Amino acid sequence: MTATPRRRRWWLAWCGVVIAALLALALRVGGDAWWPVFPLLFGPRWITTSLVLLPLPLLLTRPRQAMLPLTLAGLLVAVGIMGFRIGPARLGLGSRSGTSLRLLEYNVATSGHVAHLIAGQLDSLGVDVAVLVECPYQSALVQPRAGWAMRSAGEICFLSRRPILDWQVRSQDDIWLIHGKASVAEARIDVAGQPVAIGMLHLKSPRDALIEFRYPSAFPTLGAHVDSISAIRNLESERATAFLATPASVPLIVAGDFNTPVESRIFRRWWSTFSDAFERAGMGIGFTWHSRWYGLRIDHILTAHGIRAERTWIGPDLGSDHVPVIAELSIDRPRRTNGAR
Repeated sequence: MTATPRRRRWWLAWCGVVIAALLALALRVGGDAWWPVFPLLFGPRWITTSLVLLPLPLLLTRPRQAMLPLTLAGLLVAVGIMGFRIGPARLGLGSRSGTSLRLLEYNVATSGHVAHLIAGQLDSLGVDVAVLVECPYQSALVQPRAGWAMRSAGEICFLSRRPILDWQVRSQDDIWLIHGKASVAEARIDVAGQPVAIGMLHLKSPRDALIEFRYPSAFPTLGAHVDSISAIRNLESERATAFLATPASVPLIVAGDFNTPVESRIFRRWWSTFSDAFERAGMGIGFTWHSRWYGLRIDHILTAHGIRAERTWIGPDLGSDHVPVIAELSIDRPRRTNGAR
């Protein structure tokens, strides 16, 4: 065998690593800013698993030399592109004791049947609090069993076994003026005598821009269209974080359909100060939305101010194009002072 075929196999093997690294970087740097990367951020990333095949010719002839590029390509695709995670809490790292609260977030896709079904299963799932997005306006369909309190606003339904202390809804008037659709609300509940804030939201979908990628005739104006959609999504997150800002003394949870994956620049810009429950305590890819051909993790449970996720998992498929996200949360007990009263 001449050196040339060997060299070609070696270069082919490392091409898979380089391409995977560039795509992982492009997701984080250009996903919301450069329109050609937009379909990778929101599209079928499983296509990139073919990059793991590039080191195979070298593996057949030089298995020891092929192991490094094969491993690197596999890790870059699995972790950097597909979003595979093993949260440190799953490994027993950083676990904290505190008051336990189990929260479920679910986009029921405007289905009264699905919403009614999940409301009836909350007790069997051991859930304390549920945030339902795209909840039917007929809230009577969503009434849970006895012992639960409920609030609703627009397309958000909030159900709690804990007493609800306060309920606020952000006006959508300014969002509608920019052709956005963000629904944002906040509840405060009593957890073992301590107030806990729970923000809930449903942000704008990038679907309008993604549809344009099907038509080559739209390519000349596609960049401007993607930029306009991204600008609305950015503004929605900015105003949602401002509305949900709470004092550091109040434990805070934010749950909902963000319609964006964690690699998004917009997501990292406005939500990176929170701890992502799946990143910390999940295992696997954790897709929360599915089409016929692929899935994405766009529903999130975030925590701040003394709340940590101890375990996060994906719930059962009940008929929506989303699936529930469930997180077991630990809330730090408030510190007591010895000052005079």
